[in-house]
Amino acid sequence: MATLKMPNPARQLSMPVVAVILGALLIAGSLLWQQQRSQSPVSLSDRMAPMPVSAEIEAKYGVRISMVALIADNGLLDLRYTVIDPDKASLMTDSIESLPTIIAGNGLVLDQRGAAHRHGQRLEAGTTYYLLYTNIRNSLRSGDRVVVRVGDLTLNDVPVR
Repeated sequence: MATLKMPNPARQLSMPVVAVILGALLIAGSLLWQQQRSQSPVSLSDRMAPMPVSAEIEAKYGVRISMVALIADNGLLDLRYTVIDPDKASLMTDSIESLPTIIAGNGLVLDQRGAAHRHGQRLEAGTTYYLLYTNIRNSLRSGDRVVVRVGDLTLNDVPVR
């Protein structure tokens, strides 16, 4: 006696469901890729915007902030500062708590907590040093403007290169 095998409805439905899910993922990925490509690139004038200067930061901390730039596939921010007065600059560099913080336009604060930092280094006038910050959630892009806070002083409208 032959038994009739009934088709499994779950198996029949699984192929179309998988096809729909894969199609939706393909469309979503394509739209996301197009959106990222359609964002206008940063203009040369934005990338070459002059760095603001803070006479107050220079007088109190003996440093001039010279650059904030995205590096490492936009995952890190490189903050450069030039030492004007090594004795005053040591006030800023001697502890993690006194290092500059970067404040994004959305209010996100990037700081050195948890970062490796060499304490007690001998600073030299005229030398440029750097600090690295994690670009949390890729919150900053080239062309953005940030605030650099050193102690209780701020340097506003700093371009991100």
